[in-house]
Amino acid sequence: METCYCVSTILVVEKANSVASASEAVASAAETAAIDDLPVYSREQVSWHANSESCWIVIDNLVYDVTEFLKQHPGGAEVLLENAGADCTEAFKDTGHSGAARQQLANYLVGRLPARKLTCSESIN
Repeated sequence: METCYCVSTILVVEKANSVASASEAVASAAETAAIDDLPVYSREQVSWHANSESCWIVIDNLVYDVTEFLKQHPGGAEVLLENAGADCTEAFKDTGHSGAARQQLANYLVGRLPARKLTCSESIN
């Protein structure tokens, strides 16, 4: 059986799809390389950060420490704390965050989840 590996994230793919120039393409490639160099945290390790003193969330397989953002979050700290220590990709996308919100999220990036093994049919979907 043929397998593929998920090593990039939807966040990077979305940025790559909006690339308008060669310089932006190079910047996008640099971002991908930088993401690959981030510390890798397991889901269990992320789950240890599920309170107001250490609040980590996962969006598109990237790990964010949003502890310092709790008091500033427009939807209130409780929204983040409900998802603390877990993957909140769907909740983040369902809320319809702006491009500015997505850019601000980059300030809190601390790591990534390990690449997971996918079948090729999964990677196409």
